[in-house]
This record gives sequence, structure tokens and C-alpha cells, in this order.
Amino acid sequence: MTELTIYAAGSLRHAFNALLPLARRATGCAVKVEFGPAGLLRRRIELGERPALFASANLDHPRYLQNVGLVREVYPFATNRLCVTVRNTPELTEPPLLEVLCDPRWRVATSTPGDDPGGDYALQLFDRVEQQRPGKGAALAQRARALVGGARCQPLPPGRMAAEYLLNEGLADLFPGYASHVAALSAFTNLAVRMLPPALTVTARYGCGLLSGHPDARALLQVILSAEGQTCLRAHGFGGL
Repeated sequence: MTELTIYAAGSLRHAFNALLPLARRATGCAVKVEFGPAGLLRRRIELGERPALFASANLDHPRYLQNVGLVREVYPFATNRLCVTVRNTPELTEPPLLEVLCDPRWRVATSTPGDDPGGDYALQLFDRVEQQRPGKGAALAQRARALVGGARCQPLPPGRMAAEYLLNEGLADLFPGYASHVAALSAFTNLAVRMLPPALTVTARYGCGLLSGHPDARALLQVILSAEGQTCLRAHGFGGL
């Protein structure tokens, strides 16, 4: 039996695991997914690894691989939004979120820019803060620490989410992450998820690169783009195209 491998951003873990039965039925193949920070997955492809598909939390990584001839085609397939998880205390939940972000008392953790699009989206958030409060966004970026999602970072313990792990282990007070995790984070009553106001909103656009010319690889891509695949993604907190 043919085996197809997908490299996928870690934020897609629950959605893609739910899609696997549909993918296997549609292709008749064994389908395996390897999850990780999209920037690190991109580098593995550059070094010679060849999954059938590369599902990234941004469009930049698959388009880069397309430009250097390693990806045949690139398709947007989902959106996400940035939100901020904080400890559930009045000091962090009651003031406007912009005030909380600008307050130097609070320790800010992010994913690793370059290695993980989540870190790049956090930098976009800091740029928006800078537009609203000149000098404050730059100071925020300066004090933020990239603690997860990087080649030099310790991997998260199995079953832990970045925001939950960093805040519950006392490593940070707030963490910008994906809104697709809101439902899972709601189980932790000691944490609160705050949505960004319109002036600070950052949208993540996910892209899937087709690497293999095998017909089953294209069939697998079509599962992700299909109405059923899109419904599954929306059920796991992602937005449509």
C-alpha cells in the first residue's frame, strides 16, 4: 500500500488528525502526518526530505519552496486569528488589552520568529501596538522572549499547549497564540483568552504546498480543500478562505 506523508504546522494537529479517516478513504493510501513548527519543516524539505504535502501556518514557506522548485503548486486552505492568553487575574483580564500588552510588569512569551509562523504573527501584533502607542510596541518586542517553536527550544511536553504550558509553569504572564486553541484552553479556568480589538487584529493565512506528482497526493490535497475538509477545519476553530 502506498504511504503518503504530510508535514503540517503544529496548530493543525487536532484538525488534521480528524481529517485522516477521510483522507485514507479518499486515497486508499496509508496517510501519516508529522507536525512541527512550519519554518523547521520547511528547512527539512530544503535539506532533501520529500513529503507529499506541506501544510504551513503561513503562505510564505510553501511559496518560498515553490520559488526554488521544490513545491509544484501552492493553495491557501484556511485562516486563523491571533489572540492573547493571560493568567485569569483581574490585573490581566480587566484593563483594555492594549494597556496590558504595554504594561512592562508582565512577562511576554512568544513562539520563535522564522522557525514558527506563530512567532512572526506575534511580531506583527507588536508592530500594530507600535502604531497605536509609539515606542510601546518596540518595547514590547524587546522584552518578549521566544520560548517555544524554535530549533533551540525544548519541545513542549506531550499533550501540552504552548500557552497553557508557559503560563501554568510560571514562565510567562501572557502569550500571543492562535484562536483555534480557544476551545481547548477554555478547560483551564486559571487562564483567560482575550481576543484582539480590530486595530490590533492579526490574521494568519495557511497554505498547502503539493510536492509529489503522485495522483494520490493530489487527491489528498483535494480532501483538505473539499467542503467536508473545510467543515472539519472550521469545527476545529479555523476560518474559511
